[in-house]
Amino acid sequence: MYARSRLTINPDKVYRLAMTKLNTSAAILEVMGAPLTGTDVRAYVMSGGGPKLKDFKFKLGSKRCFLIFPIKGSERRGLVSVEVKKKKGQVFGFVCIFLATLCQYSVT
Repeated sequence: MYARSRLTINPDKVYRLAMTKLNTSAAILEVMGAPLTGTDVRAYVMSGGGPKLKDFKFKLGSKRCFLIFPIKGSERRGLVSVEVKKKKGQVFGFVCIFLATLCQYSVT
């Protein structure tokens, strides 16, 4: 159980972290409207994490999770695309959060 949590990425946790980041961004809330809500519809793809041979040493590559989900504010709807990389087995590093509406905004 411990090894699995160190090696894999939980997409539900990524979704919660992305929603927290979006709900605390003043620029996004100004454009979308105050209460941002997500849905249960989510799509994700896991990649990486395979064995690598570098400088004659065996290493495991870092895992990545690509997540896409719709959100709705009081004024507009949007589509959020998130790319996350697992760093050192513990911490998520947001590579990119991209929000697409009629106008396009990016939060990093």
